[in-house]
Amino acid sequence: MLPYFLIYFFLTINTLIANAAKNNAVKKIFLFLSVIIISSLYYFRDPVIGTDTKFYVMFFDIIKDLNFSEYHDFSQNYGLEYFFVLFSGGLLLLGDNNIVLFLYAFFIYYFVFKSFYLSKLNFVFLALGLFSFFSLYFWGFNILRQCLALSLVICGSIFLIKGNKIKFAIYISLGSLFHLTAIFCFFFYFIYRYRIFLFKNIIYLNLIFLIFLISSFKVFDLIGSGYSFYINEAENVSPFGWLTMFLYFFICCFSMVVANKNQYFFDSGSFFSIILSLFVSYNVFLNILGFSNQGLNRMGFYFLWPVIFIIPMIFDSITNGKNKILYGMILYIIYTLYFIYTVNLLSDDMIPFVWKN
Repeated sequence: MLPYFLIYFFLTINTLIANAAKNNAVKKIFLFLSVIIISSLYYFRDPVIGTDTKFYVMFFDIIKDLNFSEYHDFSQNYGLEYFFVLFSGGLLLLGDNNIVLFLYAFFIYYFVFKSFYLSKLNFVFLALGLFSFFSLYFWGFNILRQCLALSLVICGSIFLIKGNKIKFAIYISLGSLFHLTAIFCFFFYFIYRYRIFLFKNIIYLNLIFLIFLISSFKVFDLIGSGYSFYINEAENVSPFGWLTMFLYFFICCFSMVVANKNQYFFDSGSFFSIILSLFVSYNVFLNILGFSNQGLNRMGFYFLWPVIFIIPMIFDSITNGKNKILYGMILYIIYTLYFIYTVNLLSDDMIPFVWKN
């Protein structure tokens, strides 16, 4: 696991420099270097490791031998988005499978770090959140298409907060071209627009959301046969255990307390808190039932990402110049400990590191 820890260390240094830089051009340079650093292991890691990556490599091997006219039939036969097949065919012109994996990773983290830059929050805690509280870095080795879609959803949502509705719609639409489930994130617009009302009635919102989940259990059937198999992929419980869910529940509740007392946090933090509360409520519901499935678990990723913005926002809201460094060091230790916990928690077949041949 040493390569993951090295990436974590170098990312810390890089984002610290980006934080300290006064010039926006310098910030962008170091954030861009962070994208390169965090994407590098996708090139050097053996692609056969992981739950889904080995299948993407198989798809790439098939796609490189196809004619353009065969892309559509291939996408239909394997339940893949046509644009993903088309885009992969273009990337394969640039190099082998590891090059393609690296380029996909680059695009994932480019859009994620673009959202970090737009948010103007602490870059260190935003970046390290990808290794701990929102483990996109490890999921990205496996659910490649959805992680790219998710990165576009995150970036689009930050544009929405900044008041750019057109870019929000464009980014969500682009995300759905890689993983059609991203199309459900258009309703984030209504969450943001009516966030004050929804925040005040958040308990009722979560009850309605749970009723929707129960009544629309086969919602994946609505967006194509390529996703319907997720409904039958039953698992014993939610992949998020009770300890992890308690942590998310605590973060969610604490963010609501801060939002009620701090206008700076409430303006956009309430939007993040509402989305995270939906994630917490239905995962608690699934744990109580002792049942889950691939469809619901994968949809959950679209509701968990706000946690990486909530924690830095809380940090900025409750700290000042006198205690910011001390609290920052304490928070960094918490991030690091949770990163170590995450590495040990995830299954051995998901994130072990083996160098490519």
